[in-house]
Amino acid sequence: MKTLRGTGANSGRVTAKVNIVTEPGLLPRKIPGTILVVPYTTPLMTLALMSCVGIISEQGGITSHASIVAREFGIPCIVGVANVTKELKQGQTIIMDGEKGVISYEK
Repeated sequence: MKTLRGTGANSGRVTAKVNIVTEPGLLPRKIPGTILVVPYTTPLMTLALMSCVGIISEQGGITSHASIVAREFGIPCIVGVANVTKELKQGQTIIMDGEKGVISYEK
């Protein structure tokens, strides 16, 4: 089992498939049941963020947009995970722990 670490921005532990979106304009309106993995979030992504089960972002801290939205909607969130969009694979099942800031997955 491999692990990646970032800053836990909202607690919660979830196991789900990854949905990697590297361009905010390519994000569908709804992504139910998946963990959204992005370089960063913007307010234009809010509808999609509401439908995912977890958020992982390469950029940001505990006061970033992703962190605030995750806390508002009760979604587990990890921010500041360097190169996560390149390390994880589209559709891969991972375990994320938003409290500890740890992502576990099979390589």
